[in-house]
This record gives sequence, structure tokens and C-alpha cells, in this order.
Amino acid sequence: MQEAGLPITTAWLPLGAACFWTVITVPQNWRDLLPGMDTARFVHRIGEVLNGTRAGRLSPVVHVLDDDVDPSNDSDLLWALATRVHPSLRQEQWHGPIMPWYPCFLEEELHNGWGAVVVHDALLPAVGSGRVPPATFDGVFPADVRAKVLAAESESAGDTGSTASR
Repeated sequence: MQEAGLPITTAWLPLGAACFWTVITVPQNWRDLLPGMDTARFVHRIGEVLNGTRAGRLSPVVHVLDDDVDPSNDSDLLWALATRVHPSLRQEQWHGPIMPWYPCFLEEELHNGWGAVVVHDALLPAVGSGRVPPATFDGVFPADVRAKVLAAESESAGDTGSTASR
């Protein structure tokens, strides 16, 4: 994909999904690297490249995520998929050859060796265009609230000035 000019940071097949999924992460600045390209066109291009290769059709489900998620960490990955994949929108199917050992396909598809691969666009909106802050202590609470919480935590732990962990 990088040879095709696509800014990809990781392509990962999670073992927990029996390699039925391919997770592709892209740098959060991909819009700067591909000016004028929106998420639908970008993910479509990823699908085109994948569909044009045997290895690209290895998994019947592809998820494209920002690289703020570590796809090798199953907890992070499940959280990202649960919160970023729309149940019916922002996906595209590519029909072509399939691997004959995947039980998710119909018997007819397996017999014919032909079926769909779905590519899910799970990319975040651009910064300033509706991107929700991360649901973390730093991302959700304003600085003054964080300072009060950390001070109270430090006081209750008997700390004398060490930085409290989050």
C-alpha cells in the first residue's frame, strides 16, 4: 500500500479474530499528506489496492483506523471498533476471489471461490471538524478540574509533591 502512495502505518491481522480481519492504521496527518482527499475516497483507494492483490483479499473484513489505536492490543482494538465503526454506513464491499477456509462465507461462495471483502471506514473526523476529544482523564476534563483531582489524590495518598499517576 505504501508503494501505491498510501500513508499506511500498520497492517495487522489480529490473532484473536482468527486472521479474519485486517486492521490498517493510518497517520493522523494523512489529510496533509493527501490534500483534497476525503475519508471515503481514501478508504476506497485502500480497498482498490487491497482488492488488486492476493494478500489483500486474505481477510474478509478490513478496518481502517487512525494510528492513535494500537491494533496489536486487543482491548484498544475492540474499543476502537465499538466506538468508530458505524453499523451500516462508511463501508464498501469488493467482490472477488476468497480463501476457501473461511466459515463466514456461504457454501455457494466457498464452492465458487468468490465472495465479498468489506472495507470499513473507521477514521476519525479531521481535527476541528467534529473530532471528539479522547475519553481520557486529559481529554475529557479541563485543566483546573484535573489539577484539583490530582491534588486531592496526592493529599489522600499522603504524597508530599510527587506526581500522581493516571
